[in-house]
Amino acid sequence: LLGFMPPTRGRVISPLPLPLGEEGGWGVGEGSIAWLPQHPYLFHDTIAANIRLARPNASLDEIIAAAEAAHAHEFIKKFGHGFSQMNTDEHSIKEIYENLNLSMSKKALEDFLSYETLIGERGTRLSGGQAQRIALARAFLMDAPLIILDEPTAHLDPQLESQLQQSTAELLAGRSALIIAHRLHTITQADKIILLDQGRVVAQGTHAELLEQNPVYAEMVNEFQVPGSRLQSPPLPQPNLPTFQLSPFNLQPLSRTFPVQRLFQFLRGSVTQIAISVLLGFGTISSSIGLLGASAYIVSAAALQPSMAVLQVPIVGVRFFGIARGLFRYLERLVSHRVTFDVLARLRVWFYQRIEPLAPARLQTYQSGDLLSRIIGDIGSLENFYSRALAPPLVALCVALLGGGLLARYDWRLALVLWIFLTLAGILLPVLIHGLARGVGRDQVAVRAALKVALVDGLQGLPDLLAFRRVSDQLRLVNALGRKLVQFEKRTAWIAGLRAALMNLLTNLGMAAVLVGGIQLVTRGQLDGVYLAALTLIALATFEAVMPLPEAAQYLAESLTAASRLFELVDTQPEVRDPLVPLRIPKNVDLEVRRVSFQYPQPSTLNLQPLTLNQISFSLHQDHSLAILGPSGAGKSTLLNLLLRFWDVHQGQILLGGHDLREYRQEDVRALFGVVSQETHLFNASLRENLLIAKPDARDDEIACVVRQAQLDAFIETFPQGYKTQIGEQGLKLSGGERQRLALARALLKGAPILLLDEPTAHLDPLTGRAFMQTLQESRVGCSLILITHDLSDLDWIDEIIYLRDGKIDTLLGA
Repeated sequence: LLGFMPPTRGRVISPLPLPLGEEGGWGVGEGSIAWLPQHPYLFHDTIAANIRLARPNASLDEIIAAAEAAHAHEFIKKFGHGFSQMNTDEHSIKEIYENLNLSMSKKALEDFLSYETLIGERGTRLSGGQAQRIALARAFLMDAPLIILDEPTAHLDPQLESQLQQSTAELLAGRSALIIAHRLHTITQADKIILLDQGRVVAQGTHAELLEQNPVYAEMVNEFQVPGSRLQSPPLPQPNLPTFQLSPFNLQPLSRTFPVQRLFQFLRGSVTQIAISVLLGFGTISSSIGLLGASAYIVSAAALQPSMAVLQVPIVGVRFFGIARGLFRYLERLVSHRVTFDVLARLRVWFYQRIEPLAPARLQTYQSGDLLSRIIGDIGSLENFYSRALAPPLVALCVALLGGGLLARYDWRLALVLWIFLTLAGILLPVLIHGLARGVGRDQVAVRAALKVALVDGLQGLPDLLAFRRVSDQLRLVNALGRKLVQFEKRTAWIAGLRAALMNLLTNLGMAAVLVGGIQLVTRGQLDGVYLAALTLIALATFEAVMPLPEAAQYLAESLTAASRLFELVDTQPEVRDPLVPLRIPKNVDLEVRRVSFQYPQPSTLNLQPLTLNQISFSLHQDHSLAILGPSGAGKSTLLNLLLRFWDVHQGQILLGGHDLREYRQEDVRALFGVVSQETHLFNASLRENLLIAKPDARDDEIACVVRQAQLDAFIETFPQGYKTQIGEQGLKLSGGERQRLALARALLKGAPILLLDEPTAHLDPLTGRAFMQTLQESRVGCSLILITHDLSDLDWIDEIIYLRDGKIDTLLGA
């Protein structure tokens, strides 16, 4: 219906301007279809901008109305709630933000700041349910006659799901809706329900008709019934809001030095190769000087018709220097480029090793396109620095001394003239070119990075852009950045032309000056005329050494800007750091959470992040199971991030085997957990390769066992290539449920002593979800389990349940 692929057979007929028309044209009709996919793409922008994608000219009031309909306004406004706690009045708040030209009430200001919160690429600052509600608000804002909702409540708790059903029913008045769902509460009131199996319609009718006529549907409904169970205990008393202090693990400063000095540090271990490169470069240009000088002398001396014995030595010299020049040049390029590529390889490995500890906490403020630009573009730009900024100046100095020394042997004034023009060409001209190129290089790097960000963002969010008819907006942004980059490249080309012209001018002026000086010396009888042409061409050949220097200066600004961007990222203080003397992981993996509080740092100066966890306490003994329930945004996923040491607690303790979790190495802690997150990353590789990430040396029988446990075996058998089937980037060739089951199989294959499952059945139908939970119960022998779920069914076998609300434990239940 969205036109992302044409039907193999048949037609789609509708009075609406559907994506695939009779003429085969693509693109959703303006405002005709609103779409909520299983995995909506949220851009690295504000909440308001992400909702406004559906209607760019929507006012803040309209955005808030859509958010309220999606039940998102309550959690969004918490991002600005800190202003109501500030010891300041409305007037001083307005003074603080007078640069925004705001004239509004305190409540309106809080709403504005809340909706201006940056949420990170793909909504990394939000829980799955919060991201789903923002995407749902976007669909509501479009106000289209047809709404397509694909698993709209997959990450929502039952209470919120019920509220959204009511809101959706109100909004659907006078509209059509196509709802794809596994959670049957979403569609029981639908006018028609279609049951698909293996791509075929096997039943259709109303909810009541299918209950009577279709046993499979009736079984699915029965499996989805929620027991009235155990959430009856009174809420626990809660302490006052704590004051946070940074952990001492996060206070170790990083040394900072100038980019040039730091770039030179990567040459450690390559000094010998650089010295060889300098010698080979010196040998190359020295051979050029010898070749031109000897050739000129032969021509000049031959005019006097001497005996062949006089010319024999220079003839041999021409042969030697001619062969040596080519040989030295080849070896010099071979050595210098090998050094450059080795350094760049070390730099890439170093950069990855330095940013890996920053993930995911510190990298949430960067877009993947920006990171890609730094890893590829910025490091690639440093090739100019290492290949043109190291050996060439040393070669130029040595050659200048050699050329000047040869001329000084006949007259020191000729050497002085040569050195003056070499200084102009090798020092003053590079300084001039660097000054002209400095701003251009810096801006060119920034625009190139912005262009890559726009391209990656546009490609990753292309389905959403297509569905909401915003592809043209993204294209305009890409074209604008492309034109700006072309302007900078034209400027760079103009500077390169000026550089070449000035270098040629100075080279020829230098040669002419030596020629004029030599003629005067010959006229006065102070120089034998047979040497005049040789000395002139020696001076000309000497300029070959300084020719690369202005070009190096032109690229120096770009290289230093690229280096600054790299060092800016790696100098970021990691949110989590390993202790100096880490403890060994104990055999006892009992977990205890003691009065843990946590608050995400502020993403910008305009927002105050709400408190995520507040005085959480519970324990999990080895081989026991714990279920964590609660509404979306209650802090459940944040708790998992703290257990995995993606973040460290601000107050309180998490104990593993009786010791603070921060006393262990991060890698050792994470090795204890088999994790299935809400958005598990799948690589663009085969099914088998994605599974082997958990255990590279796994045997075939181990893989087959976990595949059966995850209810994935029948699905894999449908592929002709079986486990070798390529699943595409992010597993896009699989459905949401298939991706989830593959992630589950991978977690089970790891064989870790603790399983962390965050909404493992969110994209599974009730029957498959029930089968998986039964298999999990049987197969987790020897493993502890932490299960985050909204599905309240089939939890009788769980040893303990806690219920989170607004970052606090609202209910704590035993077995």
